[in-house]
Amino acid sequence: MKRIISTAFFISLCLLFITCSQDEGNYDYHDIAAITIDGLEDSYVANLNEGYVFRLNPEVTTTGRESDLEYEWKLQGTSSPELKSTIVLGRERNLVWNVDSANIGSCKLVYRVKDRASGVTASRYMDISLALRNSGIMVLCENAEGRSQLDLISFAADTVLLRNVLKNFPPLGKPRYVAQVGQWLFDFDRRFTYRWLVTEDDAYQFNENFEYEAGNDFSANLFLTKDSYDRNARLLEVHPRNRRNSHGDLKNEVFVCSNGYLFSAHFVFSEPINILPDEEGVMLAAPYIFRHFYKYFTGVVYYDRVNERFLYTSTDRYNFYSQRLTDRAGDVFPWNNKEVNRTLVYGGSTFNHDFDSDPEGNCYALMRDKETNDLYIYRFRVGQTYRFMLKCVCYSLGRRFPDLLRAEHFVFSSKRTALYYSIGSKIYGLDFNPGNERLFELMDYGDADITDMRLDDQIETDKDFIYVATYNQAEGGTFMKLEQGTDPDRLELREVPGCRWTGFGKIVSWSWK
Repeated sequence: MKRIISTAFFISLCLLFITCSQDEGNYDYHDIAAITIDGLEDSYVANLNEGYVFRLNPEVTTTGRESDLEYEWKLQGTSSPELKSTIVLGRERNLVWNVDSANIGSCKLVYRVKDRASGVTASRYMDISLALRNSGIMVLCENAEGRSQLDLISFAADTVLLRNVLKNFPPLGKPRYVAQVGQWLFDFDRRFTYRWLVTEDDAYQFNENFEYEAGNDFSANLFLTKDSYDRNARLLEVHPRNRRNSHGDLKNEVFVCSNGYLFSAHFVFSEPINILPDEEGVMLAAPYIFRHFYKYFTGVVYYDRVNERFLYTSTDRYNFYSQRLTDRAGDVFPWNNKEVNRTLVYGGSTFNHDFDSDPEGNCYALMRDKETNDLYIYRFRVGQTYRFMLKCVCYSLGRRFPDLLRAEHFVFSSKRTALYYSIGSKIYGLDFNPGNERLFELMDYGDADITDMRLDDQIETDKDFIYVATYNQAEGGTFMKLEQGTDPDRLELREVPGCRWTGFGKIVSWSWK
């Protein structure tokens, strides 16, 4: 038996040797595919605003065949009850996710790419938070139908442009103005703010989530107490816009109306505050408010356009009167301009305090001689009460810059003696430094007219940024941020990189929110 087994074993070894010696090595080997994923961040914030689409376009490379790749996007790994199991968002190379309003908090976004032929898988894990984007720059536009549309430039984590964010509003007419107003009550308290949207027909309030607040329309709360009052009051603007580090009572605002009336109340508008106790009627105000930038907003100066004079009024909600400002012999300019035959062209308030280091800022008034068209610029400071008004300088421009009378938008600089203004598609800068007055053409937007131009007096108040809006039929509205140059010998404006947004309607107003 042992001999038979040995013989069989010997024969098996010989057959194995013969088989191996005839093996020519013709095996069909395949390299295992290598997959790399690039172009994705470690974390994202997705927006819960209605209609928002979250998109990601990763860069995927493979050493195998792209046709063998499978893709999967999913949310997983959170304590939220809505995500105890994985939610698949898509199975395409790029993610296009119509974000709904589910409150899923923070979780992991997983992107997985698999090679079907080899079974190799590559994955990327990203933190993602879902939040309602309701802060940024509100941009009020006139849409193609000639109605008001509010868009939002949101800067949460990344810059996203949200279109038509208003909710549950009645039909709106042509746009005029938008603002967030309200102030800190105390350093430790939350910010009490509210928002106004003004159209040619009325003014409307909306809440933090852009929802219409019925019953708070301006016209619905206009209850004038005297039959002699003009009831054709339409709200134009509200001052001051809410700004960083401001303080005071939230009802310390001034409401400027189209008929020249001013109100300081918030809930009911019954008595205009531009009334002098010893004169008949309402002192009709020009649509410019002069104010200080001290942290407590207590009073403003306005211009009585009928009697050609500056008047002061408190912004306290219990105030119903204005005060005259006193002229004295030797003053650099008069508060009462009727005797010198001058009228107001434009007025603005700035943070400019380079001259005397006063943190409350300076106000500027562009004045015109009604007979000769000579131009003047008054610089003055608005105090916390009418007793602390201060006249600073009168700059005499003569008739050297007549185009100022054709200007459509004005901005006084907070950094230097400069007045920027626009005509059509061009922006000009006037350096009115005494003895060195010069005019510069700074920007030309070609066939796009400038529709709005305003200094940022809310957020980056120390930077003197100017926001400009342009419009033409082909491209629609464009919104951009400009910075001023620092060359002491000339005025310059430059567009801030990354701060140009397009695709709007015709922009008429904007406000930080």
